[in-house]
Amino acid sequence: MCKHRRVAPTPIAQGELSQTPLAHVIMSVHGRQMTGTLAVWPEEGRGQDRVLFKEGMIHGARLREAGNNLERGLLPLFQRTSAPYAFYEDDLVGAEGLRGHIDPYALVAASLRGGMRSEVVDAVLAAHGPKPLRVVQGVDLSRFSFIEKERVFLETLRAAPQNVADALRAAAHRKSALRVLYMLSIAQALEPFEGEPLRRPSTDPGQTTAPRSGSFALGSHPPSSPLPAARPSSRPSGRARRISSGSMRSPAGTSLPPSLSEPPGSGPEKPDGLSEAHSLRWNEVVGYANRIDRLNYFEMLEVSMSANADDVRSAYFTKVKKWHPDRLPAELGALRETADVIFGYLTEAEQTLSDETLRADYLKTVKSGGGTPKANRKLNAVLLAALEFQKVEVLLRRKNYDDAEKLVVSLIESVPDEADFHAALGAIVFRRDGLEAADQALKHLRKALKLNRDHERALMTKGRVYVRQGRQKEAYPLFEKVLQRNPKNVEAQRQLRLANMRSSDAPKAKSGGFLSGFFGSKKKK
Repeated sequence: MCKHRRVAPTPIAQGELSQTPLAHVIMSVHGRQMTGTLAVWPEEGRGQDRVLFKEGMIHGARLREAGNNLERGLLPLFQRTSAPYAFYEDDLVGAEGLRGHIDPYALVAASLRGGMRSEVVDAVLAAHGPKPLRVVQGVDLSRFSFIEKERVFLETLRAAPQNVADALRAAAHRKSALRVLYMLSIAQALEPFEGEPLRRPSTDPGQTTAPRSGSFALGSHPPSSPLPAARPSSRPSGRARRISSGSMRSPAGTSLPPSLSEPPGSGPEKPDGLSEAHSLRWNEVVGYANRIDRLNYFEMLEVSMSANADDVRSAYFTKVKKWHPDRLPAELGALRETADVIFGYLTEAEQTLSDETLRADYLKTVKSGGGTPKANRKLNAVLLAALEFQKVEVLLRRKNYDDAEKLVVSLIESVPDEADFHAALGAIVFRRDGLEAADQALKHLRKALKLNRDHERALMTKGRVYVRQGRQKEAYPLFEKVLQRNPKNVEAQRQLRLANMRSSDAPKAKSGGFLSGFFGSKKKK
């Protein structure tokens, strides 16, 4: 009796929660109506939690620590911020798991009440820009199971479309409003309103400061974050770092919070004729503005990680006395904007470290190596690029290759180490220009495969190029590799069937070999 070694299933998509939060992953699975198992690893320890989906709806789970019911068991998974995940087409939950039917909308909405990563919220809502928004008609809002405070804000938004900044300023419960806007955004339930926006005073009575980060972000109608392309191992190696839990406060009327903007840079040009004291002060301000970009909140305030709220406030007021823009002499007025950046970061540091909940969340970020403005911008760039990449796929379906190329080139400039972008650029060039651009296309595809040697689109496109060049012997192993990763790739199946029928150079199917399932095997007489 033959014994067969059990082969581990291959994920069709995987990534890190530090780059794609679980809420985004689940909304992406739901939006694509995928069937299979989402596996989420713990941040520490062994094993994995598995969630079963059928056509995008949750039907069960096998959890390391099962709750009293399916929903309670799943909610703790959303607290993970730097762990791997992967999606498999197989049912890996089995009969031992919890069973039930949960609407992903309601589950994600419930998870957000336990906390949100404010740098992710900033990035998602920033894409809305200053345009007024409205709820997409036909969306079944009952699926979200909004609580009373959330429903009150939702009805206000439905009654009078507003941009994100105005809506949050007018909200009676700012955190609830932020949750609703974020949830509707990743569910693709918000759209720009082309009519006249609701006019409001620039400053509401009783509000003397700008809203806090995590409660204020500017935001368009981004799709939910896509599932990244699958990588070789069943559990991705290494740990991506989770970045900042919050960005600095942003004055009303700005287009982006500083956490999403460019680094301070060298500041304005130093004017001639400054006294020695003023020249030294100028250099000090510019130097600190550049250095603060690489500091976490504890380092900004020069307090230990064990400092209590009183210590934090005391350190903050000491810093403000030195760095507040109003402390600049008239001769250094050109530095006021630079000092505003410093003051903004210090204020956000004090607000975060003085709040017990925000501080605990942020401390995890720092211990994982993040928490600086520079790291925060990097994560924002990755999130926004993932959202923009959806447009590339739409342009490709429309055969608008020129615009698709321009967009993907800009994405590569922003995030140069994403295999999806290089693979897409290679496909665009070859589909538009054919053999004339084969060398250029192959250059982009090699870059994609250097970043991810099993990237399906890169392998398929490279195989197509080789076939067109008459290099069938080199093309066949590429198509075979695609099928090893994804047996359901119809085009790879077709290419190998044609190769088997038409070319004596095609790989011969061996009994029990990989291709035997497609070509069959002949019995010897």
